[in-house]
Amino acid sequence: MNHSDRFGLTITGSLVESVLLLLALVMTLSACSMGPSRSRAEFGADSWQAHRWLPGHYLGESPTGPVYHQIVALDIPELGGAVFYHHISRVGFGLASFQRKFYRFDQSGQVMRSTVVLPAGENLGGNDSLKKFLSQLSDKDVLTFSPQCLFRWSAGESGLTAQLAAEHCAYNSPAFGGTISPQMTYQLDPCSLSIDEALFRDSGEPVFPPSSIYNRRVSPSGQPVDGC
Repeated sequence: MNHSDRFGLTITGSLVESVLLLLALVMTLSACSMGPSRSRAEFGADSWQAHRWLPGHYLGESPTGPVYHQIVALDIPELGGAVFYHHISRVGFGLASFQRKFYRFDQSGQVMRSTVVLPAGENLGGNDSLKKFLSQLSDKDVLTFSPQCLFRWSAGESGLTAQLAAEHCAYNSPAFGGTISPQMTYQLDPCSLSIDEALFRDSGEPVFPPSSIYNRRVSPSGQPVDGC
């Protein structure tokens, strides 16, 4: 099941320069040199499957109500690795967000960085709106994580798993008033994306109770997808 073409977005012209500048500032992998674009055969098999499965629409249920996830593949070969935009809303797909992220894979295809875009609240809209949004980003619009904040994808019995350990990652959070260490696990298969998340302060105290949300793959209108 390949959803990347259906939900893909091609970035061209001056917009590439804008996105390249942003990602170069906040998403550089300290241990991995970002060189020329590489072919599918050069990516790890497990991670390439993650590239195929990630794009699409997912619907989850949190204690406060439904959560709408839309993940869009960005075609930016100059970056040398796959890039995705993740729009999360409590209102509907592509509508007012409460969190927006970029995911960038390194050249191995197995290591992924996540960057949070500030502020939330904007609509995603269609491809034209996303292009405008990307073209207006600057380094002041992102929450920067340390180079150690890496997700590593691996294959399991029921799909793919990417983990970020709290002891390896910390960032300054104006929203939570101090240094925060996140602990996250993504579980991905052709029909779902589950996200387990916990945030800890320097003292080890959790910012809020750990959450685990199962998000099922749906159509853009929220209907079940064939085979899922």
